[in-house]
Amino acid sequence: MRTRPIPVPATDLRSISDLRDYYQSIKTVVESRLDEFQTVRFKGNQRVFEELIFSILCAGTSALMAQRAVESVTSLIWDAPLKRLTKALKSYRFPRQRALSLFLARETVKRIGGDLIGWLGGFENPFAMREACIRYFHGLGYKTASHFLRNIGHFGCAILDVHVARCLHTLAILPSPQPPSSRKGYLKAEERFLSFAQEIGIYPEALDLVLWASRTGYVFK
Repeated sequence: MRTRPIPVPATDLRSISDLRDYYQSIKTVVESRLDEFQTVRFKGNQRVFEELIFSILCAGTSALMAQRAVESVTSLIWDAPLKRLTKALKSYRFPRQRALSLFLARETVKRIGGDLIGWLGGFENPFAMREACIRYFHGLGYKTASHFLRNIGHFGCAILDVHVARCLHTLAILPSPQPPSSRKGYLKAEERFLSFAQEIGIYPEALDLVLWASRTGYVFK
């Protein structure tokens, strides 16, 4: 994988003023990373597929661990049988389940002629793309599908992982520090997230990176 984490200071965001100040302090790094995301889908279907499998592998683990897992299967992903993929992921949690999701994702991409970029381009907007991804790709939910789309430059959906949810709860934007677990809950929380982003004048895709960085100490993806 080509994207690398960029270290930034972690901080405890307790107010909107804290958030604004922190955003300004890392704005250049955040904007640079968003510019990178927007180039991904112009680098071909293989590169976009790498981001799809990264998002699948990211569920239930850290982004850095997911990246290492992707690097261990990239050379295998198009041809290896399920058993071989499982073996390659044996150092990670739930290797068989993760391997199955990758195997099924590969078969889905093959069924659409290998043109993941063109397939996504047939949908009206990122929200329609997300619904299609959830429907067609095993292992993708609202958070992971939003994550995938953001990482290939289709902005607009909220990525409500545990770090972002906890920050939003601390700032009194969400009622719970836990990420939403249902479609209805996710869409309601997303609506609040998007409204909040508009109110404070930070693009949603930037706000996600800022909140995540405040908890983890790096800007990644």
